[in-house]
Amino acid sequence: MNDIGKAIMVAAFVTVAALSRPSAATAETTLNFVPSADLQVLDPVVSSAAITKNHGYMIYDTLFGVDSEGAVQPQMLDHYDISEDGLTYTFTLREGLKWHDGGPVTAADVVASLNRWAARDGTAKILFSRIVDIGTVDDRTFKFVLKEPFGAAIDVLAKGSGRIPFIMPERVAKTDPKEQITEFVGSGPFVFVESEWIPGNRVVYRKNENYAARTEPASGTAGGKNVNLDRVIWKVLPDQQSAVSAIQAGEIDLWASPPLDLLPILEADPNINLVNHDTTGYYGYLVPNHSNPPFDNPKAREALAWLTDQANIMLAMVGSADRGTSCASIFTCGTLMSTDVSNEAITGVDVEKARALFEEAGWDPATPIVLLDPADLPAAHAATLVTAQALRNIGLTADVQVMDWATLTNRRKSTKPSSEGGWDIFVTYGSGLSKSNPLFHSSYSASCDKPWWSYACDDELEDLRAQWALAETLEEKQQVAEDYQRRAFSIYSPWLPLGQWTQPMAARGNVSGILESGTYQAFWNIEKQ
Repeated sequence: MNDIGKAIMVAAFVTVAALSRPSAATAETTLNFVPSADLQVLDPVVSSAAITKNHGYMIYDTLFGVDSEGAVQPQMLDHYDISEDGLTYTFTLREGLKWHDGGPVTAADVVASLNRWAARDGTAKILFSRIVDIGTVDDRTFKFVLKEPFGAAIDVLAKGSGRIPFIMPERVAKTDPKEQITEFVGSGPFVFVESEWIPGNRVVYRKNENYAARTEPASGTAGGKNVNLDRVIWKVLPDQQSAVSAIQAGEIDLWASPPLDLLPILEADPNINLVNHDTTGYYGYLVPNHSNPPFDNPKAREALAWLTDQANIMLAMVGSADRGTSCASIFTCGTLMSTDVSNEAITGVDVEKARALFEEAGWDPATPIVLLDPADLPAAHAATLVTAQALRNIGLTADVQVMDWATLTNRRKSTKPSSEGGWDIFVTYGSGLSKSNPLFHSSYSASCDKPWWSYACDDELEDLRAQWALAETLEEKQQVAEDYQRRAFSIYSPWLPLGQWTQPMAARGNVSGILESGTYQAFWNIEKQ
């Protein structure tokens, strides 16, 4: 073969080789992510689990978003109007909203979605109990009419904890609220790839090429949800050491909630960054059982407050003074409703006063106080042990009964005396967002007929919760929040705050653009180099 023939063959080989591999311009960008739990339930109305909510934000959109400052912003909406008498709310959707299958999002879809959500969500039920009529005006407009003004209506539609009012196609939203949906079509920034979902192993999403993003900058769950990734793969790695090795090796890019005791290992790796995407963090609280002695007596509950050292509790729960902080507000510190009124017993520790208050309550030190200890939740387990020791330090008998969280949630339903299989104290925690006002979380309930697991019963607290919902301005809501805390801390009900802490994500150094988005991990705005 002559030189010309050889040159032609070489050129052809190079051309074929170049065409057979993807170019840098066309290569897919895939983000590999380790979630905090396995995704088992895909219906965000049936389940209020955090992982299901996170899945919901991937594929669905909401009427409103909440920015990083906590302000409510229109999301799917172009605008909304409230009549002068505060009874009629009219909402208009943005143009160009489409479902993943290409169909247009309509007002009928929204009404059906809200009705299904309201059948399961406690806060939504409060709003819908005041709605006398809800329906469509045209393809992009819907409205509802209230029987009385309800200042928290928009806050309820914008709620970011518990069950979120995600918008689904009408045909899907007509599914019985007690039954799980079987079709997973949304209008959100990602498309769920059902064919690649392997429960217990992985969940796959791809970019929604037709997503109609807002033009405002992304902030929290509000603004422009611009997607810079082609695919996001959630990889379930229940073994924490395997997750450490995987992110160090670059096999995963982002880890939702690395255990706090492993953070020093990750911090020491120059290729890994710890990112606090949730400024409100987690909020811990101690729940005394109001239904039986000693904590049916407010003096005993006050004694617990004077006995609780938040600094020690936080050190035990999170293992580092840098990650935990005291918070003497019944509403998450750093949020719009947080306040420092009437919190003297929460901020101070007075062992002798606590001992005297237990005596005034008539409690026999030899009678055991039963603490339910969820050993599978390290933070709650640690706080339980510190509380037990504090009780022993003043001469009381603390009976720590070890169990898993699932067993605890069944045990706490009992109102029997602790000597008959009941309980006296348990410790738990939740997202700071869920503790940011008196309406959105059931644990604020002091309803005598339908109480939360503290079994708190106080009509004045319940009345204040209703007042907060009806208040129309921020200033009015903040005043009611102060009044609620003043009353709550005067009778030490329904529970005692223990402090709050942040749970950082671990990210490879080539991952940027992670938003402050609360307990949800936002995947829009993220870039991977």
